[in-house]
Amino acid sequence: MEPQATPILVQLLGAELRHLRERRGMTLEEVCEPLGWSTSKLSRVETARVVASQEDVIRLLDAYQASSLERRRLLALAQHQTRRPRRRSRPGVHPDGFVSFLDAEAIAESVNQWSLNVVPGLLQTEAYARHLLTSWRLIDPTLTPRVVEDRLATRMKRQELVKSQPPPWYTIILDESVLLRSYGGARIMSEQLDKLLKISEEDNNVSIRIFPLAHGHVLAEESFMLLKLGVGDRRVVYLEHGPNSQVFLDDEPAHLYQQMFHELSKGTLSEAASRDVILKHRNSTLRG
Repeated sequence: MEPQATPILVQLLGAELRHLRERRGMTLEEVCEPLGWSTSKLSRVETARVVASQEDVIRLLDAYQASSLERRRLLALAQHQTRRPRRRSRPGVHPDGFVSFLDAEAIAESVNQWSLNVVPGLLQTEAYARHLLTSWRLIDPTLTPRVVEDRLATRMKRQELVKSQPPPWYTIILDESVLLRSYGGARIMSEQLDKLLKISEEDNNVSIRIFPLAHGHVLAEESFMLLKLGVGDRRVVYLEHGPNSQVFLDDEPAHLYQQMFHELSKGTLSEAASRDVILKHRNSTLRG
């Protein structure tokens, strides 16, 4: 079976090709006439209404006299847009926004994440994740045990990305309140905090920084992820609000959230001091 085009990557490729044309100061007509294309064909490529073939991308890059770096990035993106999707479960298990996020995450070279309420999925133990997912059944009776298990399997599978080669770089800022908020009881929380300590100590590509309660928040911003993709030199913003999620591809929100993350970073503890705080709360949890 042929792999399906990945919508978010088709959008990214179209946007990158449009930006490249605009940087060259070329109109649709100026590009299409020597190629023998209709302007509607190129317009549909740029707006992600059709999937550009590798051959079409090469012809466009030739027309734009693209640099070697531009060619490498856009051809890689063209190849990835029709790769066989990974970490998929049954249709309808995840919201569309989350499915798009998975496609972007799979080719991210770095991730900056701010988490205000829970330990991020990439760092969760199976028990902690299961408790969070099962809790949604209290307000969503359509969330069947099978869907919970599918979502749990996806979350655990995502954690393989941390160990992939070459490994993406993760910088994760946790509000200290995340360490205090007990999900599933003392045993589950102590195991979860142990996992945070282990990752912080052993995984060189993961930086866990604590934003202490004693430090006043400069920004009252909900949790978010900012992904820098390994192709196209593009940043993607991912927001998750309960059962809903959103993915932003535009430069403006990416720049805004990059600035937010920078400001939040100013108030964090060092990695060593963050481990001390995690250990303190882990010992407190064990004492009950």
